[in-house]
Amino acid sequence: MMTPSKPAANEAKLKEAIVFIASLSDRDDAFGATKLNKLLFRADFTAYAHWGKPVTGVEYFALEQGPAPRAMKKLLRLMQEQGEIAIREKDYYGKEQHRVIPLRSPNTGSFSKEEMELLFRLIQQYWGVSGTSMSNESHEFLGWELAQLEETIPYSVALVGNREPTLDEIKRGLDLESFAQECLARNATRKDERDNRGA
Repeated sequence: MMTPSKPAANEAKLKEAIVFIASLSDRDDAFGATKLNKLLFRADFTAYAHWGKPVTGVEYFALEQGPAPRAMKKLLRLMQEQGEIAIREKDYYGKEQHRVIPLRSPNTGSFSKEEMELLFRLIQQYWGVSGTSMSNESHEFLGWELAQLEETIPYSVALVGNREPTLDEIKRGLDLESFAQECLARNATRKDERDNRGA
C-alpha cells in the first residue's frame, strides 16, 4: 500500500467519473443524483483506503443524505451548460429522482486500469440499489457519523476501522497495559522535573 498523502483535487477527473458512472448506469432504474454521489464517495474513499490516493481527490462534505463531493452542484450545472450532460427528473416510487444523462462519452484515459475496475465493480455491486439505501449505508461510515453538517470529511478517516477487536488483540492490549502505565508514569515524572527546574 502506498503512503497516504493529502490528495489533490481533480475536478476534471470528477467530471469524467460522473460521465463514466452515468454511462454505465443508464439501464439502472435506481440511478439518480443521490446514488451518483454515493458511488463517487465509495470509489474515492475505497481507493484511498487501498492505494493511499483517491480516484478524484475532490473534497467531500457531510450532508443529511450522507457524504457528497462539495463541488458537485456547481460541476453538474457547468456540465449542463457545456452540453456534457442533461438532468432528467422522473418519479421513482413516489420520490423525485434527478437522473444524470451523459451527452458524450467519458474520457477513460483519465483513469488507471485499477480505478476503472473499481468504478465498474461498485456500479455492479450497487446495481438496482436505491439512492436512499446507499445513503442509509453511508450513514454507518465513521467520517460521516463524526462530521457536523457541511463539514469536510478527511480522506484519512477511510483508514480508521470501527470493528470490534479480536480476542488476540484484546489479550495483546492487556499484556501491554502495565508497560503503557509505566511509560506514562515515567514521562509524567520527567515533565514534573522539567517544570520544577523552570519555576
